[in-house]
Amino acid sequence: MNNLYLIRHGETEYNKRKVYYGATDCELTALGREQARALAAAFHDIHLDLAIVSPLRRAQETADIILGKKTTLWESEPRIREMNFGIWEGKYYKDLQGDPAYEAWMADWENVRPPQGESHNDVVARVSDFYENLKQRPEKDVALICHNAVLMILLTKILETDPTFSWHFSFDQGCYTHIRFADGYPIIQGHNLR
Repeated sequence: MNNLYLIRHGETEYNKRKVYYGATDCELTALGREQARALAAAFHDIHLDLAIVSPLRRAQETADIILGKKTTLWESEPRIREMNFGIWEGKYYKDLQGDPAYEAWMADWENVRPPQGESHNDVVARVSDFYENLKQRPEKDVALICHNAVLMILLTKILETDPTFSWHFSFDQGCYTHIRFADGYPIIQGHNLR
């Protein structure tokens, strides 16, 4: 791989509400579509051999707008869907305070799963598996269009750091990060670009 572009989907109503959500399948807001159109302009002259997209609607819609008339091969990939917060989907953190399951999760967010959801380590496992497969692919210029937690974890894998360091990275909605590989060595060319 020569170039990897990490793209976070545009804004959704759930982002605006600042609630837990990952598995909830929602569409972009008007601003989210505007953010995707801005990315389409940014990617107009960027060559892509492949785009790999989360199966969730907000990522698919972002990809559709960005790729538009490009002839880029596009694949849907379930391993890069967002973290599943189970029964906490759509809830504010303040509404969960005092819940023993929530308190347990806050005390050990790496290992504890929200009821009917995933732990951080569950997401690390599937993202790690995805990245190992991605490194074997023949395509040289690849875009991933997915979600904040996935991109945060993925960047720790690319930089070969501990997955708990993922909290040191944040991916803004409707932005991309460009990583260039020189003889397999990752170099961050830009982060949260528009």
